[in-house]
Amino acid sequence: MASIYDGKHFNPAVFKLAVENIKSTEKLELPRLFKRRVDADLAVRFPDQVGGNIAEIVIKGRLGGTSQNYDGSTTIVPSKLTNYVQRVVAIGRVGSWEENDFQTSIAGYSEMDAQIYQVADFRDGEVKKAGLSILKGIFAGALTAETGTAVNPSDMIDLLVATAGDMGDDFDTVLMDSYIAGELAKANLLKYGTYIINGIEYQDQKVGYWAGRRVYIDDACGTNSKASGSVHNVYVITPYSFRYTPLAVKREYEMARDSFTNGGVDAFISRQRFVLAPEGISFVATPTSLSPTDAELQAGASWALVKDGNNNAINRKIVPFACLTITLA
Repeated sequence: MASIYDGKHFNPAVFKLAVENIKSTEKLELPRLFKRRVDADLAVRFPDQVGGNIAEIVIKGRLGGTSQNYDGSTTIVPSKLTNYVQRVVAIGRVGSWEENDFQTSIAGYSEMDAQIYQVADFRDGEVKKAGLSILKGIFAGALTAETGTAVNPSDMIDLLVATAGDMGDDFDTVLMDSYIAGELAKANLLKYGTYIINGIEYQDQKVGYWAGRRVYIDDACGTNSKASGSVHNVYVITPYSFRYTPLAVKREYEMARDSFTNGGVDAFISRQRFVLAPEGISFVATPTSLSPTDAELQAGASWALVKDGNNNAINRKIVPFACLTITLA
């Protein structure tokens, strides 16, 4: 029978065990989507600006004005040029794990050796949490979500028409929880990708589309509940919705050793700083530290549409985010 040391199961005979890793419940397709638009130029902006955690991006405006009649007698009246400024924030996250020396002495293997390769997934999970927190925040403040009480066949079309009009074709990706995906499937609203083997066409049940947009299912997008009052967010984004770049960290990965406590303890530390900036939207809050918490990213007051020098916001139509919030009746 296995015994327990430091909260973990061990074989008391101390023979070599076949080590497997438990399946993760964390879905990590979203970080890849949030990081599609890598902007390495962002990284060089931070050391030059006060605090090292806030930077501003100047965004060129579009030529405006109205043409005039060129008839040899009309005086030409020039239009003004304008630009906009987007304020972005650096996000810092750290994870740390420790292991007592007796882990190896009792079990015959190191739990840290067996699990620490998962740190890349852990770090991607932090990008995912930050991205979803930002989406929640911008639709609590800078932008307004469309709302409903149930899934309807026309929801996607209505959402994109209301949000982006004739620019709705830019949106290619839909994020939703499994409850919404299930309702769409039951209503035959999800279309699936296909592949051909030996001339026979098969459906790929893992690749679904709603109104031509690729669907990604992640329960972190909503409550995944069918209870009355449960909230489900359906986010629709474009390939350029976020600017992403990792930032420099003095010691990104570090091992720390305490040779005295409990006969010896090893610790592994993972540090990361990154920018995940929503296109067309500024981070306008003053964080309580040099990195905003998830709660600060989720706050509506933290976000506003970017503005020009006359305090005019950019056209909502070109901001590449849409959201349908369904609160079940």
